[in-house]
Amino acid sequence: MDKKLKKNNVIAYNNLPQRLPLWSTITCCLALDYWNAPSWMCGAIGFVLIIGWAGSVQNYIKQKEVDLLKKDE
Repeated sequence: MDKKLKKNNVIAYNNLPQRLPLWSTITCCLALDYWNAPSWMCGAIGFVLIIGWAGSVQNYIKQKEVDLLKKDE
């Protein structure tokens, strides 16, 4: 008997819907507050987060829902 592990089929990460970076934003803000980061670092991290949010919102607006389990007839 072959004792290899059975591989499960999963949905590829690029087929999952876009998620907004809410938890990473909250984590960064809490970490900056906890470590008493200087204001220039808060501004730099804020700028990066704004760019990330803008890209995520743009991708969220442009995404198209596709049913992977739908059978073509």
